[in-house]
Amino acid sequence: MFRWDDRDPADFEVRYEHERVVLRSADRSVAALRSAKDLSPHWEVFFAVTDTDTAAHRATSLGGRVLDGPADSPYGRVARLADAEGGHFSVLGPAI
Repeated sequence: MFRWDDRDPADFEVRYEHERVVLRSADRSVAALRSAKDLSPHWEVFFAVTDTDTAAHRATSLGGRVLDGPADSPYGRVARLADAEGGHFSVLGPAI
């Protein structure tokens, strides 16, 4: 979609699921466009982690903030985070 790498665009899929527009690559969700009560619609980037709770704790120890979660979702355990400079992103790991 963004041509940031040399993968074939056919390797990506955009579809609607769980009230979100989701960008998938290699059968994994990599970004989602969603609306929220406190935010306008936006792309949300997810980073895969092995343990969502540990990743959220690590983010706060490095100066970031937990904005929402960790909580279980249809995709696994997710947390919305902000880095030390305020950039928002989410981490997603297996459900507990």
